Amino acid sequence: MGQGMKWRPTVFRDVSFRAASRYAMTRYQDVNRILIVVMILSMASIAPGASASTAAATTIVSDLHEALIESMKAGSEISYEERYEQLQPVIERTHHFPYIARFVLGRYASRLEREEQQQFLEVFRRLSVATYASRFDNYNGERFQHVSSREVSPGRMVVRTVLVTSKGTRVQLDYLLLRRDDRWAIVNVLADGVSDLALRRSEYAWLLQNEGFMALLEELHRQIDDLAQRS
Repeated sequence: MGQGMKWRPTVFRDVSFRAASRYAMTRYQDVNRILIVVMILSMASIAPGASASTAAATTIVSDLHEALIESMKAGSEISYEERYEQLQPVIERTHHFPYIARFVLGRYASRLEREEQQQFLEVFRRLSVATYASRFDNYNGERFQHVSSREVSPGRMVVRTVLVTSKGTRVQLDYLLLRRDDRWAIVNVLADGVSDLALRRSEYAWLLQNEGFMALLEELHRQIDDLAQRS
């Protein structure tokens, strides 16, 4: 177990995946910059105000945070597998994985067969839960604070929070949520203005273009196994 929650970048092991990572960093900067600009402009154009929608979206983020804190407090009392099973239903309920999967695949989403799209969705969902289970595995007094919730456009909400670490470091977490079936769901998270999904999108584009769909699935499976082994 680590010292409190752990932020871990995606790891590429062999040469082709390191090349993907280099390619991804250049593409990531463009995608991440666009996401930040859109969020800033949207938040600047909406006046603050409480509503049923903002309350509902805030609750989704709060539910996730409560589950993460509970997972961290359990620490070494539960195994990685138990932590995964504990977090899985909350993460799947609070996130809109079909939308997220389409986003990270980018233009390649429409080029995949329906069966391939479903395969990717299931593996990506597993990787997302595994990432949470691996990162939030020990508690040292960390806490989440809600800052604001604003509907930036019809059906889109930004919930701004802050994670205060055990050392007093403050990490700004901006959650972008979409309304789906009369419920709000998380589709992206920016940590201090950095979107992990933007980096993944660029990495996956390189793999799909240069190595193919099966290589992408193999890399995601490898990342899942790596998270489990390190926890």
